[in-house]
Amino acid sequence: GGKGKSKAGDEGKGGLDSPLPTHGEDEECDIEEPRAFTVLPFVDQSDMFEQVHEALLSGGTIGIFPEGGTHDNTEVLPLKWGVSVMVLGALAKCPPGNLAPISIVPVGLNYFAPHKFRSTVSVDFGDPIQVSEEVVSAYRSGSKEEKQEANKAVIDLVLHGLNACTLQAKDVRTLHLFRTLRRLFVPKGERLSVKQNVALTQGFAYGFDRIKQDPKVKEVMTRVSDYSNMLLQYRVRDHQVQRFRQSSPNKKAAGGGGGGKG
Repeated sequence: GGKGKSKAGDEGKGGLDSPLPTHGEDEECDIEEPRAFTVLPFVDQSDMFEQVHEALLSGGTIGIFPEGGTHDNTEVLPLKWGVSVMVLGALAKCPPGNLAPISIVPVGLNYFAPHKFRSTVSVDFGDPIQVSEEVVSAYRSGSKEEKQEANKAVIDLVLHGLNACTLQAKDVRTLHLFRTLRRLFVPKGERLSVKQNVALTQGFAYGFDRIKQDPKVKEVMTRVSDYSNMLLQYRVRDHQVQRFRQSSPNKKAAGGGGGGKG
């Protein structure tokens, strides 16, 4: 308990004020004999890739998260090479000029409230990606450097496809402003589907870096930012503002009919 710790400190038996034990240079430390660390053995993944190649060549589907982990960033993380090795390895088994119809389909997961349990999510599918014969040939018979370039070419294609079906922003605040723009843009009384909401937000985000220095764009973003700060100050959501506007006249009418106290 607390008293015991306090008493030990007062008596100098292991308290905060007690000196740390030290060893002189000539003193021997009472430690065990050194021993080798246990090292995890090398994992040979060739069998796994062989099964993946067989599945792809037979018309099967493999699902993979190429970022290699979960995160709450507003941009796609650097992709791992697993997806490119799977596809190139399978296509390299095909005869030259007769590649199997293997496609990479990018899938974007766009969460509306990623930090909340059971958040609404939009699953968007991008255009199928085909790997060219030239890239496959470089992977099939090229040097180590050429294989790396082939992998990089496929990864670049996948990254471009993922960026096209996910919401991209340099930071959380910018992403929040894009979503606020979308909510302000939707006409009064109109309700968009989840897919339409994502598409509209992507429309605001797409190409923003190219026009963000335009004076009109700066003015709009400043006004939206001020509006967002005001909502944060009053602790209300944007969708609640319209409700307040609709309910205010009714409250005034009720107050007028109820006399001074109302």
